[in-house]
Amino acid sequence: MREWDDSVWSAWSAARTCAYEVLHLAFGAEPEAEHLRRYGSGECARVFSLYGQDGFAGYLQELARRVDDAGEGNGEGGGFGSGGSADPAGGGSGSTNPAAGPADDLPGLRGEALVSAVRSEYTRLFLGPGTLVAPPWSSCYRLPGEGTIFNAVTLAVRGVYKEEGFQAAAYPRVADDHIAIMADFLAKTSHAAAAARGSGDGAECMRLMRMQKRFLEEHVLTWVDTWAEGMRRSKTNLLYPRFAAFAAAMAREDRDSLGEWLA
Repeated sequence: MREWDDSVWSAWSAARTCAYEVLHLAFGAEPEAEHLRRYGSGECARVFSLYGQDGFAGYLQELARRVDDAGEGNGEGGGFGSGGSADPAGGGSGSTNPAAGPADDLPGLRGEALVSAVRSEYTRLFLGPGTLVAPPWSSCYRLPGEGTIFNAVTLAVRGVYKEEGFQAAAYPRVADDHIAIMADFLAKTSHAAAAARGSGDGAECMRLMRMQKRFLEEHVLTWVDTWAEGMRRSKTNLLYPRFAAFAAAMAREDRDSLGEWLA
């Protein structure tokens, strides 16, 4: 194992824990104004930037600003959609970063109207009614022929949780392989790894990091790209298709970073 720089490791650990906490909130709770403000906070902007997502950070900051801007308008005066202005999301039709993407859905949306539109997008993508364009459970992708959740894939994920003493808040009424629950698991075990290192238990910290790398490889990266691609079929792109793209990129980056630290 390579020599660890304490300050660098601590900053990396704090960033990934924060990122997974935000993903858990984004995918697991109907959005409120306070959630959108948090996503656009300085803390989150720094975290997203560490993962090379400056455009996404800028988009979320603009989203948060608009939550508290109840004035009417159509995006003129330098906001999204104003003629010839730069897209704070780093998007535009030629963007290669779907998390940033174009901001075409935002002009005219502010205050409660914006929160309501984001809430409608969440409902349509995560709750229904009707068939979800991209179901947020890994079992729907890894065992697609069964067409159900609570199957062998779900139980395998639950087994990992049990080994680590983790239980979903709504257990056993929820399928453990929901993307929000996976993010919560990774956030909590990231925090546990940091606590172990802080207490001098380097062996436990490394064990947790190895477990997380294996969990990402076996239970997240096996489907998250397909899910994120499916989310791009959403008829709106206010927030959740962008968060899905970030989640997929984050999972790959985190797997690679864990491998580097453990090398």
